[in-house]
Amino acid sequence: MTVKFDELELFKGPDEVPQGPRPVTTVVPEQEPVATAVPAPRWRRTLAFSTDASLFLALTLAMSPLLEIRATFEATLRAEWPALLSFAAFILLLSFHYFVVSWAVWGRTVGGSIFDTRVASVDGAPIDFKSSARRWAWMLASIATCGLGFLIALLPGGRSLADRMSQSRSLLS
Repeated sequence: MTVKFDELELFKGPDEVPQGPRPVTTVVPEQEPVATAVPAPRWRRTLAFSTDASLFLALTLAMSPLLEIRATFEATLRAEWPALLSFAAFILLLSFHYFVVSWAVWGRTVGGSIFDTRVASVDGAPIDFKSSARRWAWMLASIATCGLGFLIALLPGGRSLADRMSQSRSLLS
């Protein structure tokens, strides 16, 4: 007799072990109804992104005592440029993992969970890793241009530059 790992049962003692063959039962999970994809309102998307950005601002401020700040910015830049570069690279790498992995695995970040939004491809399917990485890169480009990429979301489609370039959109959960 072969026991598979999914058929193993635990009992308190030898007297509780059932005798004879056990009937095989199959449990079929219920199918969840497919919900229609409802675009997330701009105010929810804005608050979700603000929450995520505030997490990185708090992390940056919490780690800033690791840098030795000089009397002037030029003196700090001249003496501490390797530390500043490493610090910026660490925050950038951490943001990549935070956003890309969260979108690719769960479809949402912490801000998206709080404000009940999720990221999906244009057809409503879960977003893949490549598209979420592209979305992250264009999100950084939008931040670097002082929010110009986010202003595109005011157009009738309601999708930002990052959404359009990664073929994704934000939906209500």
